[in-house]
Amino acid sequence: MTSAADYRKSLGLSPPGSDLVRFRSETEFQTTVVRWWDALELVEEAFMFHPANGGKRDLVTAAILQAMGVRPGVADLGFLLPRGRMAWLELKQPAGKASEAQKRFAALCRRLDHPHAIAKSFEEVAAALASFGICFREPWAARKVREGG
Repeated sequence: MTSAADYRKSLGLSPPGSDLVRFRSETEFQTTVVRWWDALELVEEAFMFHPANGGKRDLVTAAILQAMGVRPGVADLGFLLPRGRMAWLELKQPAGKASEAQKRFAALCRRLDHPHAIAKSFEEVAAALASFGICFREPWAARKVREGG
């Protein structure tokens, strides 16, 4: 399994986070990545989703969600892939670091042979998708989203 970072290096891509300077938060980056994904043309069907694990909550709501199965550290985006496979993508700001819970989740993914990547830029998101085996075409509308239009 090739990591997103290794894939980026093999392509000679620019440093992580080079296109993230325009995003004020990981939330803004993630919502833009979702809009971009929705505009892509996938070669083979795949499904992307966000397990709503993050965000600030009051203690009662947090306890209810934990009882319902919310788990700390689960990646920002999950991908259902052909042939019963699944992959996970954590999005970070350029200087962002994975929390201990996120590191444990990434390690669990490795043990269970589920691809997992951390991306700090659109280049790294595209590299992660490629490492997951997701092939796509980026039409004009998707490129416009990625470029901030």
